[in-house]
Amino acid sequence: MRILHTSDWHLGAQLHDHSRLPEQEKFLEWLKALMIKERPDALIIAGDIFDSCAPSNTAQNLYYDFLAATFKETLCRTVVVIGGNHDSPSLLDAPGNALAHLHARVVGAVAYAEAGNGEKAPIFEKEVVVIPGVDGKPGLVVAAVPYLRDADLRTSEALETDSDRSEKLKRGFKEHYEAVAGLARQKAQLPDGGKLPLILTGHLFLAGATLAGDQSERAIQVGNLDSLEMALLPSADYYALGHLHSPQNVGGSETCRYSGAPIPMSFGESRQTKSVAIVDLSSGSTASIRLVEIPKTQRLEQLKGSPEVIAEKLKELVATRENIWVDIQVTEGDGDLSPCWSQYMAIAGGTDVRLLRRQNARPGKEGSALAVAFMDDTRLEDITPEKLFEMRLQDEALTEQEKSEYSIMFGEILRQFTEADTNKE
Repeated sequence: MRILHTSDWHLGAQLHDHSRLPEQEKFLEWLKALMIKERPDALIIAGDIFDSCAPSNTAQNLYYDFLAATFKETLCRTVVVIGGNHDSPSLLDAPGNALAHLHARVVGAVAYAEAGNGEKAPIFEKEVVVIPGVDGKPGLVVAAVPYLRDADLRTSEALETDSDRSEKLKRGFKEHYEAVAGLARQKAQLPDGGKLPLILTGHLFLAGATLAGDQSERAIQVGNLDSLEMALLPSADYYALGHLHSPQNVGGSETCRYSGAPIPMSFGESRQTKSVAIVDLSSGSTASIRLVEIPKTQRLEQLKGSPEVIAEKLKELVATRENIWVDIQVTEGDGDLSPCWSQYMAIAGGTDVRLLRRQNARPGKEGSALAVAFMDDTRLEDITPEKLFEMRLQDEALTEQEKSEYSIMFGEILRQFTEADTNKE
């Protein structure tokens, strides 16, 4: 059995007010061509299909057009989609029943059923997907666990300590995965005593994994937990993970992997080699993994140094006559940078080089996070609500723990508000 593992498409994302949809469309065309060549039995998309809870119609059309082409051209037999922290669970789940008839299983969030006394219980069965082989018989099983929110893992109680909350979250995380994996193992059991391969998905931050250079991934923090230990996950033949943008394995295990984002989501990722994972599995054997490099379709460059050095580097980029997006970071020198900004604009003017951001990043620069941003001509529409709130928190005399908790609360409020607005009739 062969799967293709990808994640973090972030359809509809922008980079400093510049749309990434043309790049994302090219990636999906490339992905379809790769699937024709590799003929995977299943495609797994491990979360963050969209960049926001309320993606544009264009971003949604790109997603559904890709799924339609996959079914029409039979590029694989099954598509498994899980929700990420950027996704709206209700938006992903809404067409789930229709997509299921086309052999796509979408798990936007944990599903619940009434359990009596006003309580709700998770429907773990909805997170188990059996993938058929060429002969139509079960070939492998996927424990399709989506991004788990705080409410999925614990119930709050009065007078809880931070330690109590952390232990509850870890216990809830482990119990959820064990419940889904347990059901998946039952499906994987063969009449002759053999077992089908088991894949476990997740959209999370595992300890030991590496964030992008500028930490462009929006932090996933559940309670006070920045990351979760690998030991909390049950055993599986392959772990198909999402959230971190850098392609990587975890803890030196090739079978536990973040596929990474298909395009650089920030200038800090511009030097990374992006890829998807091709995974071959068979009963009783260790999974075989190959990484296929994704071609770059938009060149990004980050220029750092003194104003003079940056000017020379910028001239070199202009001389290439390429379409290049540039981030300027002045890290050395003194004095007013206004003349420098004008000089850079003059150098790039009328060329294919676009200056997307310019920033005074010299040491010792003082002022609030918000003031610094707008002194550098950052535009309000270029800042996400989450980033704006984060910058505001930086100017408050709060502990890191308090900042973390406020960020979590704000993120949940924003998600609920956005989904409520999206679901208006």
